[in-house]
Amino acid sequence: MPGRYGDTYFTEMQVKVLEMYFSGMKVDEIARKLGKSRADIYLILRRAKNVVKRCSRTLEVYASVKGFIDVELEVGKDVLSAIDAVLRAADAHNIKLSETSAQLLMSLLRTAEACDGIEGLSLKRPIKAKIRKEGKVLFKCVT
Repeated sequence: MPGRYGDTYFTEMQVKVLEMYFSGMKVDEIARKLGKSRADIYLILRRAKNVVKRCSRTLEVYASVKGFIDVELEVGKDVLSAIDAVLRAADAHNIKLSETSAQLLMSLLRTAEACDGIEGLSLKRPIKAKIRKEGKVLFKCVT
């Protein structure tokens, strides 16, 4: 059984191949460097992709079961992009929001102003958007 990479579902070989692949190396180069066939490298990449898909589906089920999803709005993000991120997350989880974009924007601005987390139209502190299954969005400054 191949060794696991730390506390992840990837094998050490999958991480090595992914690092090489995402650094721009071609499959032929990776195979040559690791002494493996092209078919082996494609199989390793496919299995790594399957790990990511399974983990993603697991997180979706978890979010569905817990009743809400969290969206991290990072420092430097403009408020319109932040609202767009919330809308995309809700769409991805088939959640119909109970507020309009304008209402969400006002709520985000109030939250950001309350914790001195906005400068102009950009966030200067991280903010978490919590989207509930029933469509309500709550914004909270991250300390």
